[in-house]
Amino acid sequence: MESSKTHPVSNNLAFSSIFLSLVVCSVTLVRVEFELHAHRQMSQVLSHQRMDNFGPRKTVHDEPISSLHSSDAGEDHLKSKRNSENRIKNSNASVIITREDFNREVQLALNRLLCKTHSPKGIRGKRGRPGLPGKHGPAGPQVPQGPRGTRGDKGPPGPKGVEGPKGPKGDPSESISAPCIVVPPVSIVVNETGIASLQCKVKGNPTPRVTWQKQNSSLPVGKRIVQTSGRLMIQDVAPRDGGVYTCKASNILGVATSSAKLTVQVGALIIQRLLSVIVEEGENVTLENGSLTILKVEKTDGGTYACTTKNLLGHDTTIAQVTVIDRLKFTLTN
Repeated sequence: MESSKTHPVSNNLAFSSIFLSLVVCSVTLVRVEFELHAHRQMSQVLSHQRMDNFGPRKTVHDEPISSLHSSDAGEDHLKSKRNSENRIKNSNASVIITREDFNREVQLALNRLLCKTHSPKGIRGKRGRPGLPGKHGPAGPQVPQGPRGTRGDKGPPGPKGVEGPKGPKGDPSESISAPCIVVPPVSIVVNETGIASLQCKVKGNPTPRVTWQKQNSSLPVGKRIVQTSGRLMIQDVAPRDGGVYTCKASNILGVATSSAKLTVQVGALIIQRLLSVIVEEGENVTLENGSLTILKVEKTDGGTYACTTKNLLGHDTTIAQVTVIDRLKFTLTN
């Protein structure tokens, strides 16, 4: 509602200002016409006076021809000539002054013709789109680098800064101590071709040096066995890797040790194989180092015998042939 009331008021003000401007312009034009008419009349009067002033000049030039021989006539001629020259100078000065006044009045009249209208300020239009960027100008000639200036004098030291806040108190340093095994290695059982890992955590100041030994001897050198930060790792475990391993921690204050056993599980394997046998009927026969014994063998006991062993990792079997022959008989003849 407020915006609808504001527009008619602004329109009325605009029309009023335009109407007043037209009235002022009309009055100014009429006044200029009157002034121009007055200037025309003034210029006509001045032109008539100028013609009258220049009229006697011709008679002055004509008079010396008829009166050259008389002295009185010569004197009268000089007087009349001087009077005519003075009149001409006075008339020219008046003409020059009148023209300057005339130009000044015309300039003032033209200035009054400028009608300045005071209209309400319009709404500012939208800003136009920015133009396309111009082309880059050619690069200027490269100027040689000037000489390096002399180093200036050292300035005076600045004022001392404000002392900062005191920092927190640090932790007390650890006192020196002999090595101590915090986490000893634990005995483990590992399957063949597996990975065995033994951990030994120590502490002390200075920091103890950790080394591993197997049954009081140095570890064999190879890529399978790795020692890092108190940890022993054996890859691709073989039966020969089984045994007791010792963790040794040492520094300048002493030595600490701890041991653990590594057991390697292998698949079932028969070390001593069965041997085939031939036995007479009625005798005793033993197989596999006394594990199997047959008393008073008979013909029916002959055949193939197999010994099998197994565990979680595998099994193994060995076979033996038992042959039973007739008992030898001796016959006496006469």
